[in-house]
Amino acid sequence: MSKQDHIKNIAEWVVGLKTDHVSHDVIHIAKRVVLDTIGVVCAGKKHQITGTLLHALSQKLDGRAGCTVVGGCKANSQDASLINGTAAHVWDFDDVSYAGILHGSAVILPAVLAIAEEKGASDEKILLSLIAASEVTYVLGETAGHGHYEAGWWSTGTLATIGATVGAAKLFGLNEQQTANAISLAVCRAGIPRAVVGTSAKPLLCGHSAKVGIELAFFATLDIQGPANILERENGFFDLFKPDQPRLEILSSLGAKWRLQEPGILTKKYPVCSAALAGAEQICRLKRKHKFNYKDINSIDVEVSELVALSLRSFDDPQTARECQFSIPFIVACGVYYGDLKLEHLTLETLKKNEIRTLMAKVNWKVNPEFSKKKFFGNAPECYRICVTMLDGYEVSDFLGIASEMSDSQIVDKFFSCVKFSNGNFKHAEKAVQILSEKRNRKQKHSILNNIHNLF
Repeated sequence: MSKQDHIKNIAEWVVGLKTDHVSHDVIHIAKRVVLDTIGVVCAGKKHQITGTLLHALSQKLDGRAGCTVVGGCKANSQDASLINGTAAHVWDFDDVSYAGILHGSAVILPAVLAIAEEKGASDEKILLSLIAASEVTYVLGETAGHGHYEAGWWSTGTLATIGATVGAAKLFGLNEQQTANAISLAVCRAGIPRAVVGTSAKPLLCGHSAKVGIELAFFATLDIQGPANILERENGFFDLFKPDQPRLEILSSLGAKWRLQEPGILTKKYPVCSAALAGAEQICRLKRKHKFNYKDINSIDVEVSELVALSLRSFDDPQTARECQFSIPFIVACGVYYGDLKLEHLTLETLKKNEIRTLMAKVNWKVNPEFSKKKFFGNAPECYRICVTMLDGYEVSDFLGIASEMSDSQIVDKFFSCVKFSNGNFKHAEKAVQILSEKRNRKQKHSILNNIHNLF
């Protein structure tokens, strides 16, 4: 790769990427992403926001169109990616990457699947497009660093839109110049403030980012051009979106380092904001290990990093079920009371429950400045220390730097739970999980598309 034009170099890598360039391990991670994201889209079918969107767009949905929409409808690729992308993020149960602190898969995969259906793409092409799009998204995220998010930008909206554009461009078969144009247009389109966190705008804009990615890739087929050097130029992306000096040399590592592996994809065990994920896991662990009764608790003290506080400090007194997913007091209270936190718990009924309200009042949390220092920040960016004090003075406590990685079997279990939550068909679900099997019949070239036809 040359060092002069970063977008040109990225486009060259995207167009040239072939399956035999990608390791078995990276391909397997991509399969995990597909299964998990399809699962959370299915769960999203039961959310009010998805239902409202389906109803609002009902007159536009065309049974003769080529793309499957969650709920069993058909639509064009743009509307399908909008609805499915919204459903993917509406429960905040989709995966996250710390290469930029963003939800890449919920934006990228709905765009990729929509174009794949239009083109009749094989599993191999779907996975390759997903990998290309994810790697571009996360290398940009790593280059921007956490400072991009800390400065007030919602990284999913600024970076994953670019990824969705790359995924669509790969499936459209754009050449290097067209792909560079598509990426440049997507960079120009970036920009959503972090203030969307906790609102219904967040999942909607996730879906809208997927839709925009498809539109911009299409515009690039018309040879519409964006500005050259838009990443590094004055008043370009990094100049505006990054408060300190970006490490542009990272961009040249595409294909040498795979961000799907390192830092990897954090698949969620609990339907909460990633900033609350380690806290949810930790309080549930403490409950299982020590088997304390919620009635015996005097206080619960929580210490977090500043990065956690940036996302969650506004939700100590949640007023909606959605705000509960960003509320440390609510999440800790559920962990203590239920020993778990499931989709079924994210209701106003749970929030109004006397036992939950009583436990929430016993939760005190604060930022521990030590947790924001470099020794923590690299490996534990959203860390928690929780101390539960009983009425008799006995204390149990623990520290968790980052939520645990989920195994394949745990992802399968989560997938089935999402299908069950959506009242989906278990026979179709059992076929879908075969994507993780290396013994899957290689003649089944379109199993991913067949699965979304059956499950959505």
